Amino acid sequence: MIEYRSIGKTFPDGTQAVGDFSLVLPSRTTTVFVGSSGCGKTTLLRMVNRMVEPTSGQVLIDDEDVASRDKVELRRSIGYVMQHAGLLPHRTVVDNVGTVLRLNGVGRAEARERSLAILPVVGLDPALADRYPSQLSGGQQQRVGVARGLVTDPNILLMDEPFGAVDPITRQRLQDELLRLQEELRKTIVFVTHDFDEAVKLGDRIAILDVGSRIVQYDTPEAILTSPANEFVEGFVGHGAALKQLTLTRVRDVELHEAAVAHVGGDAAAAAQDARAKGRDWVIVLDAQERPQRWVSVRELERGGALDRVSRDLELETVSSASTLNDALDEMLTSSHGVVVVTGRRNVYQGVIRVETIMQAMQQLSSSAADVDPVQP
Repeated sequence: MIEYRSIGKTFPDGTQAVGDFSLVLPSRTTTVFVGSSGCGKTTLLRMVNRMVEPTSGQVLIDDEDVASRDKVELRRSIGYVMQHAGLLPHRTVVDNVGTVLRLNGVGRAEARERSLAILPVVGLDPALADRYPSQLSGGQQQRVGVARGLVTDPNILLMDEPFGAVDPITRQRLQDELLRLQEELRKTIVFVTHDFDEAVKLGDRIAILDVGSRIVQYDTPEAILTSPANEFVEGFVGHGAALKQLTLTRVRDVELHEAAVAHVGGDAAAAAQDARAKGRDWVIVLDAQERPQRWVSVRELERGGALDRVSRDLELETVSSASTLNDALDEMLTSSHGVVVVTGRRNVYQGVIRVETIMQAMQQLSSSAADVDPVQP
């Protein structure tokens, strides 16, 4: 548990980044600080690991004042992920991930072993271990940064706009990965963003901040969407609150459907026959680890040999079970199959989600939103 107790920060030039700020962040949950630039959200985050020292007040972790702890020891005990990953360009992926382990005295062989083990957890292929940051995409670099933050198994993970510098598609996938990781690992996460939609998607609780880190509203995403505290918060919520509530429903919370399935190296004729029996014109092909590779038409299967060598379609529309219905809708708009493939841990196939399922959810959310009394001035 993290507690801010009457914390304040005024910089030497007289700028007050944080006024009198008090808040308790529950353990094993994700708390998001959201607000415009200059509201002090990053300053608040950095006070937890003493990268910024407060002018007044206290920051406590499990009732212990962080000021009583050694700075270096404190920082090495807390995971930290920044916007541009902050990787060392002259070190390989595995060495970047193991940086804090080595600083903590872990031997080279053990550090490499633990670093290799964490790569699949954050969705990275261990084959990338000996590459350098310049050989990675932006999304891969950010995953390395997350892996470095998690490899020591910290109780607390600080994330300072970690996905702000990547493209929208990569950003969505990184967000999904974080949701999946949090479901599995249950860390205490403090997440900073200026993107309200990202806050709604990732946060168990959201603190909307104004200048000087004044808390305008601190509540669950559901409560903020349905009952914004004032016009300032309404500005963050924007139009289409009912549609934004699709972000509150996870793919795992709705009924999935089963597509026709085949496997690489399998019997193409049998797969085609099974698909025809189910009334399907397309089949999703899985590899030996049950990971989806691509859609193949029944006509291709009937010609024979279609399953002998199947390459992965890099543009295959997929979402994870931790994704939101809003993510599923985005992917569905670009899909030519009317469904989106759903994956679970280690990208294992779970089923598909249909557009009808999302439309039903939207109707239910719209009805619920209509029942909520408007905020009184």
